[in-house]
Amino acid sequence: MLGVGAAAASICKLTSLDCGIRGGEQRVRPGTGTTKLPPGFAQEIVASGLLLPTDFTFLPDGRILIAEKSGLVRVVKDGTVLDRPFLDFTARVNTYSNRGFLAIRASPDFKTSGLVYVYYVLEDGRGDEAATRTARVSRMRADGDVAAPSSEEVILGRERAGSCNDLVRGADCIPADGDHNGGGIAFAADGTMFVTTGDGWMGTPGFNANSLRSQDLDSLGGKLLHVTRDGKGIASNPFWTGDSNANRSKVWAYGLRNPWRVSLRPGTGVPYVGDVGWNEQEEIDVGRRGGNYGWPCYEGRARRTEYSSHATCRELYKRGRAAVVFPLSVQLHPGSTSITGGTFATAPTYPVGVRNTYFYADFGQNWLRHLAVDAQDRVIPGSDVELARELAGPVAIETGPDGTIYYLAINAGELRHLVARGG
Repeated sequence: MLGVGAAAASICKLTSLDCGIRGGEQRVRPGTGTTKLPPGFAQEIVASGLLLPTDFTFLPDGRILIAEKSGLVRVVKDGTVLDRPFLDFTARVNTYSNRGFLAIRASPDFKTSGLVYVYYVLEDGRGDEAATRTARVSRMRADGDVAAPSSEEVILGRERAGSCNDLVRGADCIPADGDHNGGGIAFAADGTMFVTTGDGWMGTPGFNANSLRSQDLDSLGGKLLHVTRDGKGIASNPFWTGDSNANRSKVWAYGLRNPWRVSLRPGTGVPYVGDVGWNEQEEIDVGRRGGNYGWPCYEGRARRTEYSSHATCRELYKRGRAAVVFPLSVQLHPGSTSITGGTFATAPTYPVGVRNTYFYADFGQNWLRHLAVDAQDRVIPGSDVELARELAGPVAIETGPDGTIYYLAINAGELRHLVARGG
């Protein structure tokens, strides 16, 4: 990896792209050259020297917290990455393949509560590093530039088991068997939160029964969850049972494979999700209430033959294509290989045609695109276009306090800022 000194050895398997971190094999991903931007744009380096950064969040006082795959959270303060980490969860995080410390968000009331929410794969010490694990969402309280690990409070994924399959159906367990762990947290204006989880698939070719968790409303795998900040289900959710602790009471949408990032559209709060595909299609999805996004019966807009004979998929096919919410935007392989869901740019400094559009990226192919949507969250024809290339592994994209776009380049170990220069 470039830009991280002696640690320049490898790039993690964050999504569906196999970067070779198994059995000691290491391959460096391409895409660490000079970023190619259109006229009128420039790129600033906000932080460098990071080791496999995976997500970041802005604090109200201008500080930025940056999570690293290992479980460290770094602090950017007054333009400097502090030596002392905000949080050290390295002993709690399993980092095999695309597992790790995947998401971080400051609570909307951080000024008064000091709370930070995180999502990571738990290292429970059961078996070797590659053995099945589970994931969790938890929160802890900041004290100045640090947060004590002892302050952690788990709100989702409380069950500590080697595998969710070892527990009774409907247990509070987020599967992380292998490569599809999701990784997104977004706070709504009403104080509730959306969380994306993967199906926990092992990444093996062909049929894998664990992928069917995405179609099971009693499993937390392969879902867009909508919960309170305590991790409880919400009565307005589409599958509310009357029990706020029931898994299906927490589900907003389902049928997702590896939903890598979620953001909410400004003004409406509608969720937008990037769902990493399998062998053919990468998706940007609009998170419709109660929507079924089809995985593993569908990938993008196409049926998956590996699952088409299973009873779950046969039943879904009988209901017709209207039973599935198809993607807002699809990018086909090999031009796209591992989607990174993004966010809306709202900066008045951005040129017309870019302002108020949705930015998203591809970790595998290192490009950045943007698209415009209408009031019904449909793509405006001709607006889904490429903006930049050679982004050095974009794995997280956020809107900054001024409405401009920031992104993490994991291959380069950098947090970067896209600014408009000259219209």
